[in-house]
Amino acid sequence: MTLDEKLARIRAHRNNIHRYRKLLETTLSDLERQYIERRLAEETAARHLSWPGPFRSHFRRRKVLLILRQWELKHYRRIATQSFARASAARGK
Repeated sequence: MTLDEKLARIRAHRNNIHRYRKLLETTLSDLERQYIERRLAEETAARHLSWPGPFRSHFRRRKVLLILRQWELKHYRRIATQSFARASAARGK
């Protein structure tokens, strides 16, 4: 892969990240928001993996894992909160 192709790929990831962040500022359903947040995490991870520099490969992998783990924790926290709210509402009826 040539340098131009690598730079084009990095620019594409950057543009996608920017687009997803702008979408998150709009009004979305929970399902849409979850999808966009997951895609944002995936694009951010892909950007870190495609960044040039062979000496940083170990740190890039750790950063990617951290990004994906943060998204998973946020996602599971949201599910737990929603489940708790539904259970509380059901008990209150």
